Amino acid sequence: MEYLIAIVTGVLFACGTYMVLSKRFLKIIFGTSMLTNGTLLFLMTMGKLQRGEAPIIGAYSASLSDPLPQALILTAIVINFGITAFALVLAFQAYRRLGSDNVDEITGEDAAPQTAAPADGIAVEEATPQDAPAAGEEAAHEH
Repeated sequence: MEYLIAIVTGVLFACGTYMVLSKRFLKIIFGTSMLTNGTLLFLMTMGKLQRGEAPIIGAYSASLSDPLPQALILTAIVINFGITAFALVLAFQAYRRLGSDNVDEITGEDAAPQTAAPADGIAVEEATPQDAPAAGEEAAHEH
């Protein structure tokens, strides 16, 4: 039984690594999910897959299965679900705003440069050459 689970764990790691190296957001997200599932399956195997009595100390304490790896894996499954859901929403919003889910196409070069706001929070407008008054106009306004 452990050999079969070891092979499945290896396949999950291989497929997950291949998908993480992709250039699409969805494949990256599903690849990290597959890597997490492979890790959880590995941890479950290390917790000794055995059928035994309920994990209560008693007359059959030698054949007990350890409940700690199972509890930790259940917690990790819930955390993985939350992170995957958040990443999917984030990828969907990025696709809606940028129009692509390809990592190479989204470089940020098309965005307009943003100027930093001053410390007091008041934006300073920059003067353009068209807005600058001519030398003769300045002298006329001084009188």
